[in-house]
Amino acid sequence: LSPRSLSLDGRLGNTGGLATMRPRRTVRIVGTGCTPLGALGQSASSLMESALHLALSASGLSMKHLDGLVAVPSLSHHRFMHAHALATATGMLPHRGVRMRTIDTGGAGPISALLEAARMVRVERCNAVAVVAGDAVSSMPTADFLRRADAGCADPEGSLPSPVIPHGYDRVARWQMEESDLTREQLAMVPVLASRQAMRHPLSLTEAPLSLDEVLASRPVAPATNLLECARRADGGAAFIVADSNFIDATLGHDALSSPSGVASPQLGPFAARGGVVVLGGGEASGPLCPPPRISDEVFSCEHAAGSAYSEAQLLPSDIDWFGLYAPSRRSALRARGRAAAGSSARTRRRRRRGTSRRFCLSTRTEACLALARRGRCPPCTTSSRRATSCWAPPARGRWGTCGGRSCTGMAVSFRTRRWRF
Repeated sequence: LSPRSLSLDGRLGNTGGLATMRPRRTVRIVGTGCTPLGALGQSASSLMESALHLALSASGLSMKHLDGLVAVPSLSHHRFMHAHALATATGMLPHRGVRMRTIDTGGAGPISALLEAARMVRVERCNAVAVVAGDAVSSMPTADFLRRADAGCADPEGSLPSPVIPHGYDRVARWQMEESDLTREQLAMVPVLASRQAMRHPLSLTEAPLSLDEVLASRPVAPATNLLECARRADGGAAFIVADSNFIDATLGHDALSSPSGVASPQLGPFAARGGVVVLGGGEASGPLCPPPRISDEVFSCEHAAGSAYSEAQLLPSDIDWFGLYAPSRRSALRARGRAAAGSSARTRRRRRRGTSRRFCLSTRTEACLALARRGRCPPCTTSSRRATSCWAPPARGRWGTCGGRSCTGMAVSFRTRRWRF
């Protein structure tokens, strides 16, 4: 390579025979935004745009500071090249030097987008990248929603009937009950506990706690899955801003943590003024789109993603204070967390959980983008729980509780059956 050498970010630079090492950029989440949730009667793009402006306000940046955008496409309003369409609508395009990405990895989309945004800052030398996601499925007629969801997650072998998504999860749940001492009642307790956690959050769609009898008596949608174990539909948008720390310091001033005086610059938004959230590392592994008819541990890849993330961040499971997880099997989730060995039973795992002093959340749907920036607290629980996962995370007032729904993305980690992102 002489007279060139590789810098730390992997780029080649002319060094005149001398090695120069460019320091690795520190990537931070400096702003978050979330719209109201419910049946809002707006398009997904409109909700994404609203969330983007809220995130920019929280950071202190404006549209002119963004040189990258990563969009997670919606089910309700599918657009070709959604990031380009959104950037055109918001005025980011046409401009030179801006980069667009559209990433579709299902429920792991916000984490996939976060890792891509961090890479754009570190490798492509972007200064500030917006990550935006949103959907309007609650405003869709039920028949249209089922048709699109079934088409998007169709089983290649055609062995999963409609509704395809609940039947896919149901296949995993039945396998877990066959392979361990997990019971149907224990699975039904997930939405029961989740409803009590959800009630404590102002954005929650849950107004009253569920009982075990209510869950078991609700309408069956699959052999081992009832209606109250399925995720609710909701319209909403969320966004966060990922930026280079040095760019924020030079453009808006220092936050309260890095300022010599301990006082944040008045140009910073309220979220950025507190220091934001540093992105330490990430990992990825992939699994099949649909659970196959014959399930084994090979189907679940979250522990491989976890290993990559721990390695990049130079951390161990024991170093994690808050652990958030998206819709995995319970067995692979706990193995990734370092709380269970391969082949251990549900009873063994329950005994181990009682002795832990760490906070960790194993759940299924909350607002992923917003949860990324919520340190030391349970992410907002916005839908009822799905199954086979549970949550131990501290709600308000410091009491222990549970949270759930079909996706839960934590500040540190998130997983997805079809494409794991950690």
